[in-house]
Amino acid sequence: MSLLILICLPFLVAGAILVGLLLMTRIMPGDPSKAKTAAPVVQPVPARGPEYMALAGERGKTYRRGFIVLLALAALTMLEFAVAIYTGSLVPLFIIALGKAALILQYFMHFSSIWSEEAH
Repeated sequence: MSLLILICLPFLVAGAILVGLLLMTRIMPGDPSKAKTAAPVVQPVPARGPEYMALAGERGKTYRRGFIVLLALAALTMLEFAVAIYTGSLVPLFIIALGKAALILQYFMHFSSIWSEEAH
């Protein structure tokens, strides 16, 4: 039985990856035949000077939001540990893990900006 699992598992994983790639190409916006050939022009972020100081408020908000998300992830991890110790049920652990994954996708991987037309 375990030999059968070891033989079939790579094919199942490869199939799941291919299906995921196919779905991603179906839901991503835009027409690939009309893709721009030139790379977009990226403006450098100033390292010092008046432009750097003008962006200080924006950096402060970004750092504060990142710190709040970090604290939320730490609190969810402690809650996950407590649930694992006292209940032993997998369902609440899975729900907490989905919440943590949603936070990471939204705030660190900027998942919602994939479908927006504005620059990241």
